[in-house]
Amino acid sequence: VINHELVAPSEEAQKQGRDVSIHQALNLFLNASVLEEQCLVLVRYAQHLCTPHDLPSSSTSASSASTPSGPGAKGGGGGAPAVPKRSAVPSQPGSKDGAAPKTTVYNRRGKGEARPAGSAAAEAFGRTRTAAEDLLFSICLRRAEQMLARGDSEFEWSPTKPVSQPSDYILDLASFLRTVFPTFSILPASVMEALHYTTCKTIAAHLAQLPLNPKVRKINHHAFVRADADLSVLESFAQDSKVPGLKETFIPLRQLITLMTGPSLAPILDEVERFQCFGSVDLKQLLVVLEKYREGSGSLGLRLHWGDSSARKKEVDAVVKKIRELLRE
Repeated sequence: VINHELVAPSEEAQKQGRDVSIHQALNLFLNASVLEEQCLVLVRYAQHLCTPHDLPSSSTSASSASTPSGPGAKGGGGGAPAVPKRSAVPSQPGSKDGAAPKTTVYNRRGKGEARPAGSAAAEAFGRTRTAAEDLLFSICLRRAEQMLARGDSEFEWSPTKPVSQPSDYILDLASFLRTVFPTFSILPASVMEALHYTTCKTIAAHLAQLPLNPKVRKINHHAFVRADADLSVLESFAQDSKVPGLKETFIPLRQLITLMTGPSLAPILDEVERFQCFGSVDLKQLLVVLEKYREGSGSLGLRLHWGDSSARKKEVDAVVKKIRELLRE
């Protein structure tokens, strides 16, 4: 039934052109997890019942065997027959006496392998739980990617005016994260943290690829100022989530933006400073960004920010040349 519920919402959603709700996937995961655990409890209980314990000793057994009982027994006084003591568990063929019997599982295909009763059900619910977990990850990533896709067309890389406010699509994404992800606190800690890490890594990777898009030909300083505001919103969510190390998923992007909005690009050329402050910056990606940044260095945005854009352009040229040399080594 749960497996049907796992598939039915997806098929129905496809017909209506919508996604399965996160609430549905979350309920399926929890239901399968609870039933899997209950099956394992029943398996342990069944194994306990099948394990010989409190068995009569050999001397007690011999004594009771020699003691007559019943109406015809001497000294029995015509009393009620003695209650038989609990006997040992009968041995199975090929096993030692007293060993716990194995239960042979039968299914539609015929006789199966011998294993504890209930283990097959636990395995089935385990597979369903895994499928529901995969569905939960898929939905979260798809929702995040849908919102991030707006940035491909909405984010302006050569704005003529400085904008310090975060982009609308980033605010919508942060609202989604802050609304939905707290509900994952009822999940096992490992699953909850994995959902956070996977989603934030996907977001960070997508944002890092935006300036590398071939459609982006020029980049100026104002674009990185707004990118800084966008990233601060996401870092704030990561910090508030209390998930250990979640904010660190944005480190490569943070280091790139810090470099591009800083007073100078020279630190990237110093080996020690590059290792300490910009160790997560990919030099190949930085080279692409700098070449596009150089194309936009004569724009109004740079003249307003630097005063003399020609000096900045010379610095960019020197850094580009040095990075190319580093990449050839």
